[in-house]
This record gives sequence, C-alpha cells and structure tokens, in this order.
Amino acid sequence: MDEVEATPMGTTDTPWIYECDGRTEEGDDVGKWMLFYDNNVMDARWGKFKTLYRQNQLPGVISMKCSTAMENPRASSNSNGVILFYCNNSEDEDAIMSIGTNIVSYANINPWYYIYYKSNKQTRLGTRATGVKKNWLYRTRVM
Repeated sequence: MDEVEATPMGTTDTPWIYECDGRTEEGDDVGKWMLFYDNNVMDARWGKFKTLYRQNQLPGVISMKCSTAMENPRASSNSNGVILFYCNNSEDEDAIMSIGTNIVSYANINPWYYIYYKSNKQTRLGTRATGVKKNWLYRTRVM
C-alpha cells in the first residue's frame, strides 16, 4: 500500500511538514527564503515545490519545510502559511540571490511582491510576532 503524504492544511498535530535529502538545516551558515501563501492555496503550493525539489529543479535548496494548520504563536497570522527553503552559505549574497530568483520563477505570487531571506541567527532572535522589527537579510522582488 502506498504511503499517503501529509498535506499542510490537513495536519493539526505538528507545526511543520519537512522535505529534505538528509542535509541539515541547522547551523549559523544556513538561512532560508520564505514564501507566504493564503491557507486556501497552501496544499497546492507545497505539492508543487515538493515536486520541483524532488526533480532537482531548486538548486541550492538543501531542505524545505511548510507550516501546517496547527496554530503557531510565532506566526504573524493564522490565515496564511509559509514555505521555507533552506540554503547554505547565508553570507554569499550572490549565491543566495540566485537561489531566490529561481524560487521566484516558480512561486506564482503577485508581481511586485518581495520574498525575504533570513539567516538562522536572525530566526533565533525572534519574529515580527515576537517583537523583532527587521528579520530578514536579503530580499528579491517578484516581477
């Protein structure tokens, strides 16, 4: 029998669903691009990015995770979710921007919207929901 894969909005017992190839998302040299979506499209977007990741269409992305329907006190809103794309070498701006540009090409989000990248160091400091004013290192605009 085939294993049924969890969907973000069908999951309420854990805050995250993961996709990785065994490399770690921890460490000070790691960071993540963040794509925010309304909950009503989150399952479809997560499915699309999982497929792209498995087909090696997201070079530089070492793992991904997606928020679920479980309430999260660190989230700014419970009506939308986030997909995180983890990358190494968070201080190599050119490499990180190239990864972000590729992610944006598949993102299917509104033009002129920014996506943001933050380091793991920034994550440990908190989020906007916990009072941190600027919690990103790089950003790129969707065209």
